[in-house]
Amino acid sequence: MKAIRRQWKQKEIEEMLKALDMCRDQLIFRILLDLEATSKYLAKQGEDTQRSLSRIVEVNAIFQERQNSSTTNQTRRIIHQIDETNTLLKSFKDETIMAVLEMADGKTRVLPHEDQGALTAFNSERPKMFMQFKLQGSRPDLSMRSYSQADAEKMNDVLVDSLYFRQMTDRWETIKLPHQQTYEWIFSDPELTEQPWDNLVDWLEHGSGCYWICGKAGSGKSTLMKFVCGHDSTSAALRHWGGHELRIASFFFYGQGHSMQKNQIGLLRSLLYDVLSADRDLISDVMTELLPIVAKDLLIGAADNAHDEPVPRFDPPAASQAFAEPSLPELIKWFKRLLGLNRGRRYFFLIDGIDEFDGDPSTIVDLIMSLGQLQNAKFLISSRPIPPCVENFAGFPHLQLHDLTRDDIRKIADDLLHHKLQLKDDIGRELQLGGPSYVQLIDQIVEKSSGVFIWVVVAIQSLLRGLENRDRISEMQKRLEELPTDLADLYTHMFSKMPATYRRQAVELFRLALSGLSTQDPCPLTVLQLSFAEDEPSHVLDIPVMQITESEEISRCDETEGRLRSRCCGLLETRRAKSSEQKMMSNFYYTNPCVDFLHRTVVEFLNDPRVMEKMIEWGDPSFTPEISLFHSCERMCKSMKTGRINDNRTIFVWHMMKSAMKYLSICENSERPIPMVYINDLDCTMMQHWEKVKTVTDRLMRRGHWVNSFTMYFSDTVESNILDSLDPPLDFMTLATVYALHSTFKHELQERVSISADEDRKSVQLHHTVGCILSPYWNELNSITRVQMLQICETLIEAGANPNLRFGTKSLTAWVAVLQYALLAKENKHAFITEFRNNGFPRVFAKLVVLLIAGGADVNVVVITGSKNYRYYANPIIQRQSALCILGELFNSSPSNQLYGAFLAPDKPGAQEIRSREGTIEWFHEFIFDLLTKRGAVARIWENERLVFGPPEGHNKHVRGLSESSGIMRVQGHEHHEDDMVRRRGSLGVIRKLWCG
Repeated sequence: MKAIRRQWKQKEIEEMLKALDMCRDQLIFRILLDLEATSKYLAKQGEDTQRSLSRIVEVNAIFQERQNSSTTNQTRRIIHQIDETNTLLKSFKDETIMAVLEMADGKTRVLPHEDQGALTAFNSERPKMFMQFKLQGSRPDLSMRSYSQADAEKMNDVLVDSLYFRQMTDRWETIKLPHQQTYEWIFSDPELTEQPWDNLVDWLEHGSGCYWICGKAGSGKSTLMKFVCGHDSTSAALRHWGGHELRIASFFFYGQGHSMQKNQIGLLRSLLYDVLSADRDLISDVMTELLPIVAKDLLIGAADNAHDEPVPRFDPPAASQAFAEPSLPELIKWFKRLLGLNRGRRYFFLIDGIDEFDGDPSTIVDLIMSLGQLQNAKFLISSRPIPPCVENFAGFPHLQLHDLTRDDIRKIADDLLHHKLQLKDDIGRELQLGGPSYVQLIDQIVEKSSGVFIWVVVAIQSLLRGLENRDRISEMQKRLEELPTDLADLYTHMFSKMPATYRRQAVELFRLALSGLSTQDPCPLTVLQLSFAEDEPSHVLDIPVMQITESEEISRCDETEGRLRSRCCGLLETRRAKSSEQKMMSNFYYTNPCVDFLHRTVVEFLNDPRVMEKMIEWGDPSFTPEISLFHSCERMCKSMKTGRINDNRTIFVWHMMKSAMKYLSICENSERPIPMVYINDLDCTMMQHWEKVKTVTDRLMRRGHWVNSFTMYFSDTVESNILDSLDPPLDFMTLATVYALHSTFKHELQERVSISADEDRKSVQLHHTVGCILSPYWNELNSITRVQMLQICETLIEAGANPNLRFGTKSLTAWVAVLQYALLAKENKHAFITEFRNNGFPRVFAKLVVLLIAGGADVNVVVITGSKNYRYYANPIIQRQSALCILGELFNSSPSNQLYGAFLAPDKPGAQEIRSREGTIEWFHEFIFDLLTKRGAVARIWENERLVFGPPEGHNKHVRGLSESSGIMRVQGHEHHEDDMVRRRGSLGVIRKLWCG
């Protein structure tokens, strides 16, 4: 209180306190009157409770709104200061408590103090509760959970941590610092220069909306943005605009990085994380929807009796697993809510490389344009001059970077050449550092660069190679004249000048780097791994699982770095590992350098189809970089030491294994599968690592195969989520299923007697494969993977796998899992049919249905489809349907108003119509119907044990007992088994015609 009184005059404080006391007393008096009236009314008229309580909330809200509207900005700031000191506003009478509770149905209600068990008054013997929620609905017999200020802080940790992703700062770290004494002009007065630009400092201090830094590819935009972001002059200028309530956040798009580094979700998560982690008071106001979820799912502990009030505590590890990845609509809503909060904050956002956004840049541009209209937010952005940016940002303050860097380029060229020329006495005398010839050479570099820094770097590298060859000044000038000014032409020129003896090796190194950097994220492509990729593949089988020696590691890295310098013309270079990468690579004796391209324009050039075709022509046509990289990952796994279960050394081994599985999948798709001997070698290597983990508990050891630990190391990936949803035991074949390695499956079933003779094991693998196909974690990009999994299903069924085997904690069959998915799809049938016609997953699902029916699925299995509650029935009515009803209704694309039956039997078209409809959903409807009925399927619907639709039970014997745990009911007399493998393969032969449909 003393600090506040020193800030404002005593008289103003006393007047404000009087006003606050008056408002408080009026509010308390109004609440107590309403609560008393409501309590009496509830005792007499129970059915009108919700309407009365809603009126109280509305009256309270209107009163609060009127109070807020009449308060000046200065008053609000005073109240906020007082609230932060926790001395005045938190000293309201403890005996008057009101809680607004959010129920399970999404409605809110106000609970009076007298509710038994609903609220507990504070007293001196117990710590005060920060907030209270009723968690499980509105029933009066459910308990109240509460948490303290300390728990609220932990909850904030959980909420803000849900925004974080590991690659958030990777791009920032890889951007090189600017050359000394360059870019300083950005903070000077542009009117004093020959080529003025819109004053950035003036915009930072007084401007609004957007400021656009535009530049050609390679002109140094990202370097300038990093320079501006970290410069003291930027912070000083922004303080004139935002004062002490300024909040700064930045994001650097990276087109060659992880998906989160180049999409809108990563952008919003990063900006929100920067702001909320620094201003934690805003977390609960921005991410409001997650508060009840945290209170419901993460609070642990309960009262033993009515006199033992529970004081639950947060479990942060559980919190990290409780939240799914935030969706894009959620993030947009939170971001707009953040900027809409009237808290006096001002926000400065720096966004680099909009042209590297993986999608339509107009999406980002439109978002920035809409938010840039707010008075409390401004955006500093950079990009190439792409049409959406030119169209929208040209009217804002901006600059053309490539027109303003002549002096910077001159400084860089001078510094890079100066030292080398001093070491060459004969050339030094000819050029006379600082003399006319030297100045002419520097001028030539500046003019030809056209403001593109990356061109200067490549040109200087060419001149330095000339110096090493003892070139004279005339030869250096000629070399410079031969260099094209366009970057693509420059790279082509460098390729043409490459010695023929090195060209093939350079092409292989480029292709290895392109594939490795695009596949292995977040694992870097290290120099050591690249050296392994160049080894003969067969050698890896003779290598024991043993940490590589220090001398061999250093020798291999030195040799490979030398090969990169001599063969790749400076386009492929080494760099220091990022901070996140260094933690993973603690396995090595020294920080292993990583491989990267000189600039992203090099990647764009090499990925050009014409350039790639030329590279394949120059290299070995049979060379497949993914095969070599798989062997390098295999060798890396063998060369690393295993640490503790959560040790970075162990984590890196698992990352290398995951990268190897990705390469296996790529090779499978390109019809160049890896021989099984190497796959088995990887399996054995990982098993040895798993057994060597010293701190594994007995419970973990009983989990058996190392694949069961996959989710321990990869908790947020599609693969780990799918594996986590499958019932154990898991093995390498399960992992091969997730990565759709059909040839691996086929080989194992043919070669391994232990698998081919074990019918249950094959049936379990079928169960896992169906689970993978139906997993909700796939996205639209994984349709090819699911089609390959269908081939695995076919292979397993041909080998004798039983789709009717009950397996897992729910004792479900693979066939029933398919029917349950069909029930879910029926809830949004229109979307199912639309996606089917757009060649989406429903088409894959239809083929799976056909495959399992042809493979002997029980066509008369009956599945629980739902329940209904009736007023005069104490228990709900359980509804069940047969497979024919479920699938018939799902695949029927014709609207039908009949309750039952009309959807089951499709109309029979003529032969010509059949040919025109082949592969359509109508064709699948008829095909599945015929397939089921030929195998004896009968359409029946039950409500409890009463048959409400279908033939009398006498036509199909009687209903057998129901398994409530699995929701399955079997009908005797129609269990369809096809033990004859010839007959089974004959049915499957017909199904194969569907794969191209």
